Amino acid sequence: MEDRSWKKIEPSGTPPVGRSGCLLVPLSEGKIMVYGGYSKTKVKRDVDQGTVHQDAYLLSQEKTDTTGLKWKWQSLKPLGIRPSKRTGMSMAVGLTRAFVFGGVFDEEEDEESISSVLFNEIYTIDFDNQRWNQVQLTGKREPAIKPRRRKDVKAGEEEAEESEEELEETSEKLEQMVVEQQNKEEIVEDDGIFKVVIHGPSKSNNGIFTSEGETKTVLQPSPRMNSAMALKHNVLYLYGGLYEEGEDKQITFSDFYSIDTTKFNEWAHLVEDPTAMTEYLGSDDESDEDDEESGEDEEDSEMDED
Repeated sequence: MEDRSWKKIEPSGTPPVGRSGCLLVPLSEGKIMVYGGYSKTKVKRDVDQGTVHQDAYLLSQEKTDTTGLKWKWQSLKPLGIRPSKRTGMSMAVGLTRAFVFGGVFDEEEDEESISSVLFNEIYTIDFDNQRWNQVQLTGKREPAIKPRRRKDVKAGEEEAEESEEELEETSEKLEQMVVEQQNKEEIVEDDGIFKVVIHGPSKSNNGIFTSEGETKTVLQPSPRMNSAMALKHNVLYLYGGLYEEGEDKQITFSDFYSIDTTKFNEWAHLVEDPTAMTEYLGSDDESDEDDEESGEDEEDSEMDED
């Protein structure tokens, strides 16, 4: 870093296979961990097979090295609860641990179609023992209800009886509003290339179980990959990301979230993104290509008949 020049190192040991979409985690004592990723191997001519990795390797400097050029690879056995197979995870680094979010797992259904599964969980990696841990959001606690005196209880019962009918009417109105909102769809004006449909909000409200066996919802970003993440003063910030379905449907988000890593109750939605509430319906170019292909097929069939 002093002269800002690159120097090639050739570590000893068995290195990981070439890959993309992996995590490069800086650990204590200047060590580096490589985790996961995606690689392709040629099966036969013009046919490649993709592999999503879950292995881990440690790159550390030789103890007797004074030049900074002698390093060695070491295979690691991942400890703790690690993420399922995926790539495109986001990472932010703290003092004693790293935070990992999201990712995608692409499964080839056949030679022409791919099924994508995206994630929105949080994992941590401890720098000292390289142990994984999945974060369980607790949800925000309800404020404690103070015990009431007998007079207050009696008065409260009378007020409750009077407001019971009003509460039922309000509940019916809210339920009706929710139904109307769920059934509402708005077609955005077609610009000649893309069409989108506006649906419900992008945030994901996932249910969690409380100690009493009840479920409650917590605010989380929707599943995505390749988001930008940063950690400042124990607050984890997440911006944007990419959502995809197969090879044809992709949406880039610009929403912004934060979460307190000392509590891990739920995410706070700082900036909303209308794009995250859209559904991709394809483009005119795709339909034109389909028309051309169908036209070519018709011409071929006519030539065969002749």
